[in-house]
Amino acid sequence: MNILVAIDVAQSTNKDEAKAAKELVEVEKVAALLPLDQSQVTLLYVKEELPSFEQVLKAQADFPEDLSHVVERRAAKILDAVKKNFEKFGATVKCEIVSGPPAQMIETVGKDNQAQVVVLAQSKHHDSLFLSRVSHHVARHSPVSVLLLRPGKEAAFATSERSVTIGLDGSNQCLESIGKTLDLLALDREKAQLHLTYVVNVSKIIASVTPFSFVTAMQENLMMEGEVYLASAQKHLGDAGFKKITLNLKAGRPDAEILKLAHEKSSDLIVIGAQGGGAIKHFLMGHICERVVSQAPVSTVVARH
Repeated sequence: MNILVAIDVAQSTNKDEAKAAKELVEVEKVAALLPLDQSQVTLLYVKEELPSFEQVLKAQADFPEDLSHVVERRAAKILDAVKKNFEKFGATVKCEIVSGPPAQMIETVGKDNQAQVVVLAQSKHHDSLFLSRVSHHVARHSPVSVLLLRPGKEAAFATSERSVTIGLDGSNQCLESIGKTLDLLALDREKAQLHLTYVVNVSKIIASVTPFSFVTAMQENLMMEGEVYLASAQKHLGDAGFKKITLNLKAGRPDAEILKLAHEKSSDLIVIGAQGGGAIKHFLMGHICERVVSQAPVSTVVARH
């Protein structure tokens, strides 16, 4: 498997590169989610260009050297430390440092390396603009699945009995992308608990249906369709070897219900399909993904095929 791990070295101010590496990427957690053995991992740091800032620095006679070189050398040392941590799990690793718009460069480097999964890691100790700004764009536009790694819940990753909340949108494309993404994850199909959820968006019904008397009838009809869809999803994933599957049909706002279910089930991972069916549904799923990604307290996978 080809994996791209994007790292924002600015999240850590630790002068010890080995300690900074551990702060920036919980490699043990990545190894618990993705099969690193025999995988090709590309570690990427995107250095944002700040031309006006650099020009000011260069104008200072007492400034010893270009700040960008200092940043790049530190980034290289940290990436090398992260590289060693990944190699402990059997991965073949290379490092890249590039300049440009982060989201665009992540996509470009991912394509160049034929990445099947993009991993964005958040430090244990810092809230980063990298995750709030860049991750939303990458999660929404990446052509491959994206794993947004959140700190915490380390104990849950020591067991194969992982609890996974899966958000479905009712389309076959979404179910297919979920299935292919689960194939990439290191899940024990006998023990992992999959909590499938489909949410009927009540606010969308109310906004599109008049008179109001039709709302209840339409919601009931959509709930019945949801039951059929969830049963189909259960069979699809059951045929793939997963033994522990629960079905959860909800009415409400999709992102809120997905997050609520993840809390109720004590899930340590959320997987949400982002394919959609048609341009409008794809647009809506993009917004739902953004809200789940920004609010989820646990690691999240945005699934694509």
